[in-house]
Amino acid sequence: MGIRVFISGNSGNKEIVTHQARILMILESLGIQEETVDISAPGMEEARDFMREHAKKKDGQRHVLPP
Repeated sequence: MGIRVFISGNSGNKEIVTHQARILMILESLGIQEETVDISAPGMEEARDFMREHAKKKDGQRHVLPP
């Protein structure tokens, strides 16, 4: 079993897209199994709610954001 990585495939921010790709590339290079979950995809409301409930917010953030 690996880890679950929450991403947003609908991000308009190029820096966020780069960070997401880097995280996935590092996990792959370390041989860590991962399950990528795109919380912006239709029907993924339950996964988004799970991420928001279990992740830590940074100071000043309204919602928890994926990497």
